[in-house]
Amino acid sequence: MLQRPQTLFMLAALLCLLAAYFVPVLAMGAQPVVPFVEVFTHGIRVVLSPDNVGMSAEPGRTGYVGLALHLGAVVALAFAMASFKKRPLQIRLLALVNLLAFSALGAAIYSFKFSTDPKESLLTSLSWGTVLLLVATVCNLLAVGRIRKDDNLVRSMHRLR
Repeated sequence: MLQRPQTLFMLAALLCLLAAYFVPVLAMGAQPVVPFVEVFTHGIRVVLSPDNVGMSAEPGRTGYVGLALHLGAVVALAFAMASFKKRPLQIRLLALVNLLAFSALGAAIYSFKFSTDPKESLLTSLSWGTVLLLVATVCNLLAVGRIRKDDNLVRSMHRLR
């Protein structure tokens, strides 16, 4: 199971999704300059001074939605890895993972854009969390291609019998 390329792609996507939980998806302001804001899929962290790095805002409704979507994507991907004998189910689960991951990213952006002043939100930049979510999506798409290739190979072997 682990030696198949699609499983390795799904494992890479799972690691990217897990890492994206701890890395901000958006950043406003430069890190050495305070205050700066970091947006995660599960909430917003505001740093007012170099001493209180851990100060966090309440996640709010969209923070909980982003958290649920992100964790749902991780669970669906883990279930897709475990159901390696059911290829059509794997393809549907990977499509669900991509949808949930982008929905978590959208919920994070939505919660940030509507909780800050519109003039200040223009100074935001994408961060490593967004890149990790995109890499996870590409890995999922590569896994879907390999699953389809494997399924076509199995069907062609059934035709030869």
